[in-house]
Amino acid sequence: MYYIIGLECIRLWVIIMAESVDVVFINSNYEGFKLGEVWEPLGLGILQAVLESKGISTYLIDAYRDDLPIDSIVAEIDTRNPQIVGISAVDHTLTQALSVSRELKDRGYIVNLGGYGPTSQYERCLEDGKCDFVIKGEGEITTSQIIPELLKGNIGIIKKSRGVCYEEKEGIIVNPDQKPVINLDDLPFPLRRDIPPKKYGEEGLHAATIVSSRGCYYGQCGFCGIQKYPYGRIHRRRSPENIIEEMRTLNEEYGVSVFGDMSPCFLGTEKDEIKKLFNGMKKTLDEPLVKFETRADTLLRFGDLIEENLDIICGIDIGTENFSDLWLKRNVKGLTAEDNIKAIKTLQEFEKSKKENILWPFFKYFTIDCDTETTIHEFEEHYGTIKKLEIADRWSPAYMQYMPWTSKEKEDAIWEEKANPFALTLKYMIDSGIFETPGDAFNNGRLGERVSKITDVFDSFLSGIRKTEDVF
Repeated sequence: MYYIIGLECIRLWVIIMAESVDVVFINSNYEGFKLGEVWEPLGLGILQAVLESKGISTYLIDAYRDDLPIDSIVAEIDTRNPQIVGISAVDHTLTQALSVSRELKDRGYIVNLGGYGPTSQYERCLEDGKCDFVIKGEGEITTSQIIPELLKGNIGIIKKSRGVCYEEKEGIIVNPDQKPVINLDDLPFPLRRDIPPKKYGEEGLHAATIVSSRGCYYGQCGFCGIQKYPYGRIHRRRSPENIIEEMRTLNEEYGVSVFGDMSPCFLGTEKDEIKKLFNGMKKTLDEPLVKFETRADTLLRFGDLIEENLDIICGIDIGTENFSDLWLKRNVKGLTAEDNIKAIKTLQEFEKSKKENILWPFFKYFTIDCDTETTIHEFEEHYGTIKKLEIADRWSPAYMQYMPWTSKEKEDAIWEEKANPFALTLKYMIDSGIFETPGDAFNNGRLGERVSKITDVFDSFLSGIRKTEDVF
């Protein structure tokens, strides 16, 4: 107890000794649960770098990383006494973001919200959060234009800025979207002063995240919120040279040798670009490793290049979504079940050929196991393939999200209204949250136990459903 009190006293002393800054950014905390992984809020790090290049002082509070409650965030803001506070949020962090915004507005701060959550729920942010404005979509250009003017007292800049939503007596005003950053090499690297890699990821692992691209080169999947995000369907890539330079900087300044790419389209469409990146990593860095995400068809197309570079690839995440052709066609995935099966088998072969000890399961696949129209036949085909491929150890059951970055209550209401009885029953079972994550099971040596539990649950579920099939 005395130890805990002592740590809190040290934290308060650090806050008290802090210097005032012009702008404070907040990465909001989740309410009620935590995800398994905590990674750097790179978007806010880029905004810090953009502003500090203009001589504007900033500070970043990562409330998610430090599991901070509202009162601790507000207390630290009061101590640092910024003129402007920018709050970033996604769906599940928006509840805290709105509460913090209201508290700060009561104290007289200029407050804006941004990120995935506020981009889709700007009305909620302005009405419930009482913030001064919301920045929709990518924030670098808008932030670089609006913040310097606000610091000069030019409040009118809010009404003149693209990519901004604000409220007046007559209602909510939505300005035209800001133009996207086309050449990502023009952006500075994220400022990592307040988000050093050692405070994220697994203890003892010299790792950091990067973002190699924005948008999606396919951009048609019916379940993906990227279509609703401003310019989300415009795929843009950083040059191999630019990515390698950030990797080199991270290696020299923080000792990082493991890089996790957070963009959904790491491989992109041009083999030569990825080949240049892999070769540059080997030439510039000592024993680098990279982990990334890709589509199944892209994995198959780049298979030979990946195989040639398995010595520097430590993990691949793949979006299969489903192993039912009817489901894939209905949701415009642009793939067949056979494509997904081939991709999984390819990853299994790659995993077997890895000579060195791997840090975690070499590949992970994402699924959406049901939508509101899913039938018993579709799910049995999907689930049967998972068992046949022997990949239930990496399965994280999930259901369709129809309103990205909205409240769970609204999501549940959509399901109640639209889902057939079987899909709704399956959704409720998945939503019960009875499954340990694959990562936790791997780290705790319980993958085999997890497989038995998850298959027992779903086998029993299907058996029970079949007994009452006439109901569905």
